[in-house]
Amino acid sequence: MNLVEEYSKSIRELLNRSEKRFVFSSIMEGHTQGQIYVNDLEKPEVYVIMDGGNFVLYFGGNTDDSDKYEACVKYAKSNILTGELRETYDDHILVAFTSEGYKEALVENLNDSIVHKSMKSLYRYDLNNFKHNEYDLSDYEVKSIDDMILNSELENLDRLLDEIICMWGNKESFLEYGFGYCAVRDRKLLAWCTAEFVSSESCGIGIETIEDEQGKGIGTHVAFKFVERCFRDKITPHWDSWLKNYPSVKIAQKVEFDKIEDYEAFVVKF
Repeated sequence: MNLVEEYSKSIRELLNRSEKRFVFSSIMEGHTQGQIYVNDLEKPEVYVIMDGGNFVLYFGGNTDDSDKYEACVKYAKSNILTGELRETYDDHILVAFTSEGYKEALVENLNDSIVHKSMKSLYRYDLNNFKHNEYDLSDYEVKSIDDMILNSELENLDRLLDEIICMWGNKESFLEYGFGYCAVRDRKLLAWCTAEFVSSESCGIGIETIEDEQGKGIGTHVAFKFVERCFRDKITPHWDSWLKNYPSVKIAQKVEFDKIEDYEAFVVKF
């Protein structure tokens, strides 16, 4: 496997075949920590991508040669899933893959390390179908997440900062390249929706509502505001969720995201 340092047309074409291309584009544009590896720099068929934002390992590309799938998995096991990575991030990583060939290779080489298997759903918002939504603000305000918010003394700010720093590395990078919205009542953060995997044309979404405020439509409200910003900036947002994370799925559907795929993922301890 070869570490990609220059993104040629053939490499971009390979990565653009995946519905996860919004993640890969952000890595290529330098807004998300990560590394991209391919089997051949000139004629790539398969790839391994380490996403350092949400700590996910992606296996992709298609080939008739099953040995190439196994070579990708073995390379990742020996050269990516290292003690250094564990010390930097965590000892559990999410693994996503695009074919049965990869699944077989993963099970064969990492079976003892796979601690969870489940399905995820990926949604995308069609900006052509955007509709403005009026919301009763009730007893809270929805605000843009700016420098004033991030340097405030709001209750639950530590949770928002943890999410931003985990994804962006620091709050300064988020303020320069990212965006988001939060719901505030008095001096308390109730919910927030932040941009992840930002590139020139797309982004992902991180969303959370604190436990005692869930089920009140607050998360849906900040998600609507987020989509409104995406529409204004012509950035296509994506929503990635566990299939059985019903509150998350419900918000995605309320905001009228379209499901584009269900896919299997493993949690691997290394």
